[in-house]
Amino acid sequence: MKKVILSTIIIVIATSLFAQKMTVLDYFEKLPKDVRFAYEIENIEGDWVSQSNADYEIKPVVDIINGYIEIYDEGTGGGTVKLQVVLYRKKDGSALIAVSKTEAEGGVFINSVVKFFEYKNKKWIDVTYKVIPELSYSDFLKKGFDMPDFPEDYYEMSAISYNLPQHGTTIEVSLNAGGLYSICSGDFDALPADKKLVCDFINNLIKQPIKLTWDKTNRKFYQK
Repeated sequence: MKKVILSTIIIVIATSLFAQKMTVLDYFEKLPKDVRFAYEIENIEGDWVSQSNADYEIKPVVDIINGYIEIYDEGTGGGTVKLQVVLYRKKDGSALIAVSKTEAEGGVFINSVVKFFEYKNKKWIDVTYKVIPELSYSDFLKKGFDMPDFPEDYYEMSAISYNLPQHGTTIEVSLNAGGLYSICSGDFDALPADKKLVCDFINNLIKQPIKLTWDKTNRKFYQK
């Protein structure tokens, strides 16, 4: 019985040590293709290289020491993709992988999402709801200004964007008004728009991003 328990302990320790040796690039390569937009990264003669969705070579940021990867893809010029992958370590040394994806189309429509994963027993587990507070548009408005009744199209033209850190562990979150700026300026009239409603909204956005601080002991982020 003692031998079985000892063997189990050794296996657990060995698994933990192996996980701690994995780099952000190791985890990136194991991420499902739909999570990383099917991007691949390879090292060619000392340079990190990836492939644009428009089928040309792009240069990703691969910072193994700081556990950070960023791919910025301008495509054919009509839309862009920004993908960030960050390796966080919990107090016990286990990994938490953050993935932020932002897509912008023609400077008008924007979509942004952030996810957090743990890799256990060769399976990815989405733990986003456990580690990060849920934010809404109202969190980015000045006190005393109520969130207006936006049509669905307006939400497709703006997004809550998560900027993952290359240095440190703090995440900065902002509301990207995207195409709403064009409505306010009068440059975009493809949709029925309430210019005053949109301009009032933009003018009442807080200027500074919301900062989410990483607590490795409790394994979650807190709003400062």
